[in-house]
Formats: sequence, C-alpha cells, structure tokens
Amino acid sequence: TKGAPVFDFGLGEDHDRMVGMCNASTGYYAVSVYDSNRNLTTVTSAIDISTGTHSIGHYFDGTRLDVFVDGVTYSTAGLSITFDTTLRDVGTIWMGGGFALAPTWTGNAMTDTAQLPSHANNGSCTWTGTGTEANCMSMQGGKLVQVEAGYASTDIGYYVKTISAVNATGTNLQYKGRVIHNGQAAYSTVPLTVGLRDGTKQVHTYLGEYYCVSDQSSVVVYPQADLKSYEFVLSIASKGSDYMTFLNRKLFVDGSANLIYTNATNALQWGDVDAQAGSNAGAVTSYVKWYVGGWNAPLFSAGSISEIAIWQGDKKYLWPLLYNSGSRISVKQLLGVNDNYLPKRTKTVVQMRNVTDSPSLSAGSGMTIPDMGCYVVGDNLEASLNMSLYPSGTDAAVSIAVNFDGAHPLATYYDWSDAYQNVPVGTYYSVMATGSIPKKTYLGLHHVTGMWSVNSGTVLGPKCSEHVNRLVVKSEV
Repeated sequence: TKGAPVFDFGLGEDHDRMVGMCNASTGYYAVSVYDSNRNLTTVTSAIDISTGTHSIGHYFDGTRLDVFVDGVTYSTAGLSITFDTTLRDVGTIWMGGGFALAPTWTGNAMTDTAQLPSHANNGSCTWTGTGTEANCMSMQGGKLVQVEAGYASTDIGYYVKTISAVNATGTNLQYKGRVIHNGQAAYSTVPLTVGLRDGTKQVHTYLGEYYCVSDQSSVVVYPQADLKSYEFVLSIASKGSDYMTFLNRKLFVDGSANLIYTNATNALQWGDVDAQAGSNAGAVTSYVKWYVGGWNAPLFSAGSISEIAIWQGDKKYLWPLLYNSGSRISVKQLLGVNDNYLPKRTKTVVQMRNVTDSPSLSAGSGMTIPDMGCYVVGDNLEASLNMSLYPSGTDAAVSIAVNFDGAHPLATYYDWSDAYQNVPVGTYYSVMATGSIPKKTYLGLHHVTGMWSVNSGTVLGPKCSEHVNRLVVKSEV
C-alpha cells in the first residue's frame, strides 16, 4: 500500500530504527534509518513496489546503507551512524507493516542534559511528593536516576508536566529507561509509574523489574517482560475510551474499550507514586517525550510476503542469486533447510534453594519466597513447589503458592495451597503446591515464583538451614 511501511525494525520512534516504506505518491521503495542521535538517512529506489511481485533486500553496517530491489542495488556510502547496543537485544521487527514515520514531538522533558527536569532548561516539571527532589533524583551522564535510598520508607516523589492533551484526538507518551531495583514489595505493588492524563481519562503503567501492572479498567493485567537488564522504550497511546501500550514497539497491553478511569488533570507524571512501606525503587530514565494530535498507530500494507530471511553479517552477494533475474528461488532451497518452523518440545527447569532467612509477615497477602524463582520460555506451563516451613509462632495457618507471573489475564495469581493449623514452634513442616496455568498463555519468557502467606498476626516464614526447597517447572515450546 502506498504510504504504508513494509519493513520496520527498531527500538524507538525517532532513534535506533530502520523502516522501509512504499512512497505515498510514486510507490517507490525507500529505507530510512534513524541513528541513536536521531540523525535521519534515507535511500530511495526507482522501482514502484505498489503493484506486482518484488524481491527486496537491506544491508546496513554503520558506514553504508544498501537497498536491493529487483536486481538493482541503491546505496549511500560514507555514513557514520551508530545504534544503541540494546537494539541488538530488544529490537522489534514488523513485516508487512509498521509504524508511521517519527512524529514531531510536542515536548521533550529530558534528553541529554545535566539538569533535573524541574529546571527551566529541562522541561520545567513540577516535583511532587514527601521526599525531596535533591535526595530522590539525580542527573548522571545525561540521564535521570531515581535513587531508591533517597526515599524514606513511605515517601513518594515524582515529576508532573502540564500538557495540552485532547482525549478525542489522542496523545502518545514515550518513555525510555530501565528499572534497577523494585524494592521488597508484594508482586502487586510496583513503585515506578509512568502516567498520562488527557483531561478526561488517565493511563498509568506501573513498572517493575520483570513485569508491569496495567489497571486502567476493571481488568488488571500483569504482562511479563525484562525491564531490568536493558533500557526499554515504552509507548502509551490514549484516545477516547481506548489505550494501547507498546514495549520496544511491540504490542504489550491492548486496552481497546477498556480506558474507563476518569481524571480532569492534563499532565504527564513519572516516578514513585506509591507510599507503601518498603516499596521504593531505583530506576534510570533517558527521556520522556509526548505528542498530541493522534496515535502513532501501526500501519499495515496490503500484499503478501512469500519468504523472509535475516542473516548476520554482509550477505549481499545472495541477493542476485535469490532474485535470479526474476525467476526467484526459495530461501529454504538456497540454505538446504526443509522446514520453516521449530518442532515442539518440552523443557524442565529445576530450582533448589536453601532459604536461610525468615521474612516477617503479619497479613495473609502473598510474598515471594527469597531465591525461589526461575525463568522459562514456553506457553503451556506446569509447576510444583516443595517448601519446608519453620514456624516461629503458634496457631498458624500456612499457605504456599505457585505464581505464574505474566499469565494473562492475571487479576490474582494462580495458587494451589495447603493450610496447617496449630503448628508447634521449632518444628519443620513440609508443604507442597502444584498446578498449571488454566489456559495457555502467550509464547515467551515467563517468571515462575514460589509464594507464601500466613494468617494475620503470625510471624512465620520459609526457613531451610538443613532441608531442601524445590521448585520444578515444565514448559512446552
């Protein structure tokens, strides 16, 4: 389709991105590259791809950009373009579509500066909270650092930026950052918030180390992702009663028709808005950007893709061979590969830990057991948890659970538990929980943890100086 992306690979909207477009007027295929410093380079072919069948290739090495269309190579040499190293690990590829080209940002709260966002030269944001900005935030290397130790136990502290969003036309918020530490909070409490309020509705996303919380509707979802190992780009699009959240330009939360929470404020906010004791977090923010006037929604191109192949390194010499003067040959034939899929298999992960500390708890909410967690790739998950509990109080109702973090929907964690009454002090008791996700979740990385709770008023916890705790997880890929 003229004016629509065909190929879109990247991390951000206006940086670390390569996008192939069908020109809106001529239909010529063109490739645009945004480097990490937001410099734009474009190579345009002279071939209309809006009709017929075509063979297309791309090659980029930081000094040159080559585009191959139907036997002809178009090239721009002598470039000096660098990408963010995280693009290699978390970049997302769209085929047969992608996002519109980068918008003109309405504002830029923080980018490459040594001054805090409250400073007039860096956004004039308002610091809000019980903690002081000087203690809770600092600028290091042009990035904003949320200092976990700078917050007192129940402090809050976050930035607010007044904007001129319009609910009916839509607003998009872009956040790039990384969660360093999520504090010692229950799984449902995430003390780093990125929020958008358009004067009518509000969208708040609470970010943790390996999951986030989205509760803009009556349905709360807890999507799973690694938000600690790398800097990520979060995009929140809000319009009318709909919202969508993209993580590294991949759909993360589909909130269509689920934006129900009203708010008359017209502002952005980010930081720690949670006053729960001991739930402070550390984070690094590279930028916060936004634009008003519609979503930067994905566009899809009419047509079909026969094959796609991605190689590491320079394989330009294969382009003419694949095109074969118009009599195209199969990528599978060229590589000698019979199948275009991976066979199904089952993997088992065993996690065993000797838990030596007993966390205190005086309520029945679930708390993660220290060190009793593992990561597994799959969609069908089963798990069993064996725990030796060492009581420090009597008349205790003990419950343990297997928590499949990232299952959708996950209004509450799925648990299978056993309870024991009148447990004597100083005696080990073995408890076991088993189960599986009631229905298949998405194929991807999931975090499976063991959790425990006791009745109100009792101090009790997993302790294993001489006993073995065991978590076994099976996944189908």
